[in-house]
Amino acid sequence: MNYYRDIGEQTVSDEQAVEIGKNFLNEKGFKNMKETYYMKQNGNIVVNYAYTEGDVVIYSDLIKVKIALDNGEILGFESAGYLNCHEERKISKNIITEAKAKEDLNPRIKVNAGNLAIIPTEYNTEKLCWEFKGKVRR
Repeated sequence: MNYYRDIGEQTVSDEQAVEIGKNFLNEKGFKNMKETYYMKQNGNIVVNYAYTEGDVVIYSDLIKVKIALDNGEILGFESAGYLNCHEERKISKNIITEAKAKEDLNPRIKVNAGNLAIIPTEYNTEKLCWEFKGKVRR
């Protein structure tokens, strides 16, 4: 679904829009969704939500929601990733520790957060890995 209309002046904050999108997904029966990224453009915000199972973010099960920043109206919804990939998974606990995974990072990266994630591959499979968010120090 994608609806276009002229967008007025922004009255909804980015944080409020993320919550509006999450509430919309909950109302539609999409539970355990976490905001992973968003992009603002032309008065709206498109938020990517990934399914979470415990502490694992599952990027294969992705939903995008477009929200108008003038009044919080839902203008778009794309759920192909979720509908094509969502299933009950047996997530292995046999993975290196977070500390061990950090050892292989560029030493100039200041890590702000880390979590387990399942990512899709180009071969239509999935991989369990560590995801780190941070900044490169100069």
